[in-house]
Amino acid sequence: MAWVLATAPDSSLRDGGTAVELVESVASASGHANASVLRVLAAAYAESGRYAEAIGAAEEALQLAARQGNSAFAENLRFSLASYKANRPLRDPGLVDSAGVP
Repeated sequence: MAWVLATAPDSSLRDGGTAVELVESVASASGHANASVLRVLAAAYAESGRYAEAIGAAEEALQLAARQGNSAFAENLRFSLASYKANRPLRDPGLVDSAGVP
């Protein structure tokens, strides 16, 4: 749910504050050891305008993905990281159907 709230192309579906609330506890509970959770946390921070924290979470996720040998996920994280460094939140085009409807 936090991913949708942070990255939906439709602004009426986004709520960065709620996304952060949802995923921060999950990230803490996992000891910041899950790259997928950290990716969602980074996106939530970015949606909330907290770009420095988004960059930190994305960099943590990237390091984990690289250590796990997940090069495709690492590449995706590099793309996200570039957005955050440019002070741009992430949008997931996969959250729109083929007709362009969320």
